[in-house]
Amino acid sequence: MKPDLKSMNRKELEKLKANVEKALVKLSEKDKKTALAAAEKAAAAHGFSLAELSGETAPLKTRKAKTAPTSTHRFKVSGFAQFMHDLHDVGP
Repeated sequence: MKPDLKSMNRKELEKLKANVEKALVKLSEKDKKTALAAAEKAAAAHGFSLAELSGETAPLKTRKAKTAPTSTHRFKVSGFAQFMHDLHDVGP
C-alpha cells in the first residue's frame, strides 16, 4: 500500500515522516543486534570473546605481579649482609 503523498496535507506528511524516522531507528537497532550476535559468534569460533578483541576488557588469563616480601629493615638487605645480620640476631 503506497500512500498518495500529493493528496496528503502538511500535518499528515509530518506524521508520516515521524513514523518513518521511528521505524528506521528500530530497524537500525535490530540490525546492530544482529551484527553484534554475528561478531560474537565469529570471535567465539576463534576462541575469543568480542570484548577481548575490541579491547574492552583484559584477557581472562593474566598473571598477578609478585609482591616483594615486606621487611622490618629500613634498607633492603640481601645476600651476605642478610646472612651476617641473621647470624648476629641468633647469637652464640
